[in-house]
Amino acid sequence: MNRKLLTPAIAALAVVAAPGVAGAAMTYVSTRTASASGNNPIMLAADDGSGAHQVASGGTAEISPDGTKIAYQTLTRGGDAQATTILELATGATTSVTGGCVLWNLAWSPDSAKLLCQTQRVVGEAITGEGLAMASVPTALGGVASIAATPLISATGNHVGTQFTFSPDSTQIAFSNTRGNAGFGYASLYRMDPSNPAGRTRILARADTPVWGPSGLAVARYSTVRARMGGGIPQRMPRSQVWVANPDGTGARQVTHWSGSGPITGPAPALWNPAGNIIIGTIGGDDTSIMFRVPAGGGRITQILGTRMTDPVAISPTGSTILYRENLDSQRSPLGTVGISGTGRRILARYAALPSATANWNPYP
Repeated sequence: MNRKLLTPAIAALAVVAAPGVAGAAMTYVSTRTASASGNNPIMLAADDGSGAHQVASGGTAEISPDGTKIAYQTLTRGGDAQATTILELATGATTSVTGGCVLWNLAWSPDSAKLLCQTQRVVGEAITGEGLAMASVPTALGGVASIAATPLISATGNHVGTQFTFSPDSTQIAFSNTRGNAGFGYASLYRMDPSNPAGRTRILARADTPVWGPSGLAVARYSTVRARMGGGIPQRMPRSQVWVANPDGTGARQVTHWSGSGPITGPAPALWNPAGNIIIGTIGGDDTSIMFRVPAGGGRITQILGTRMTDPVAISPTGSTILYRENLDSQRSPLGTVGISGTGRRILARYAALPSATANWNPYP
């Protein structure tokens, strides 16, 4: 797919099936019959995967933490542009989001009142920068034809990373950025009050993949190591470790001390457990990854799953069950659950790309 972004002419998108499943708390994009357009069925399901049915078509979808809305994106113009829409599940009302949001990168605030997206600057056929924009989402969408995503970080001279996160109280944003049009080198981590974008603060160097949790901000922080590629000559390569910092960047401390070999990037965080004492993350490279857990205060990494490209998605309120997806190939993306100890693995759907879940996702109460 050509990811060049043109200014999209966003129109209201039709909802395929009437929404309204009591207790539905999970979405995913079905890849069972992949569409040439890149727009596949967006499925809504209950916590345990039951009752799955199509509510829209698109390339990606994110359910709001309170379970009342789904933000989804659709490819248009043969893949050269993207349209972003918010669907209200109780009524079926849809609202377009203007402002140039690009595909795959959406993040709801915990209070379900704000939506973050990545933007792009394109010169000719080249993407020369990535920015950040935010839309304020009304509680009810009836009668609201469109809302605008307001730029927070310009896509000119910036390369905002694809993972950004709100603080638990929805008042702060953490994101990574590489300054300059070239976009080379390690990113730095920033904190920002969205009501004052100019007042953003750089809090950690050589860091990305921020995950805000009850006990602080977990990030992947990078150094350069020498590693062999397939037994060849050692080369200098980036290697990450999980660090945790206070929201203002103070008290930064290294949590993992992983020493694997080969072209592996190293540990990166994905989730906190609700108690704030365990971080779940992945270690990946060469099209494989393992899911692990580690005490938030530091300690030994314990493997949860060791399958191809495993991504943690959500964790139950008790902290006992993890929702995850595997990326086996371009079509097969099993969605499943596993206990935090690595036991009790269960597959919920076989073709489930880009899943998301509500804040109170709980498949086995």
